[in-house]
Amino acid sequence: MASYLARRLLLLLPTFVGVTLIGFLIMRLAPGDPAELRAAGGLRGAAGAGISLEKRGAVDEAMAQWRAQYGLDRPLHVQYAIWMRNLFTLNFGDSFKDNQPVWQKIRERLPVTIRLNFFSILLVYVIAIPLGIYSAT
Repeated sequence: MASYLARRLLLLLPTFVGVTLIGFLIMRLAPGDPAELRAAGGLRGAAGAGISLEKRGAVDEAMAQWRAQYGLDRPLHVQYAIWMRNLFTLNFGDSFKDNQPVWQKIRERLPVTIRLNFFSILLVYVIAIPLGIYSAT
């Protein structure tokens, strides 16, 4: 029993790293750049149509500043290390949408989420247990 528990604990670390690495890479390889999303949903899709060269330069400069601010100009392994540190310290940053701390937004919505989960689990048991008893007889 102790050897089984030791093996499972040793597999915990590579499994955790693998799952977080896959999640991080999926987020980073998804289409769209967070800096472009912050700049009104991505200006590259319009191919700069209707934007003068002066304004385009200002937009490119702002996007470069946002990339530096969010660490998007660093190599992927450095971004992953920063992401892991923020994950362990529960520092989720600020929302792109309204610049509020993400942790505050989670805290606001958590009671409703817990209540919804409680009632859904209750509903599943109210339906599943009688249905399981009925089908077994």
